[in-house]
Amino acid sequence: IDRIIGSVVGAVLGIVIWEMCRGNPYGMSVVCFVVFLPLYHIFFFVPKYRVASLMVTVTMLLVVAYEYAYIVEGLTDHDEVYTVAGKVSK
Repeated sequence: IDRIIGSVVGAVLGIVIWEMCRGNPYGMSVVCFVVFLPLYHIFFFVPKYRVASLMVTVTMLLVVAYEYAYIVEGLTDHDEVYTVAGKVSK
């Protein structure tokens, strides 16, 4: 159940981060740093939620990285962030 919850929360966080930054690499790095801090704290110091925090981190990073790769490559017919989040969290 931790993996499912972590994937869903990570997908939602990935969408939120992408919508906040819209492909600005500096904004994404700052926002991801701020979001990663509590996730790493949970990962290292709260063993009960270790799997969930890891899944949140990985899923969120995948959503943001896929969307950023679409923008950098200049693809015109790419998936929206909502579709990417749905594909990644499966």
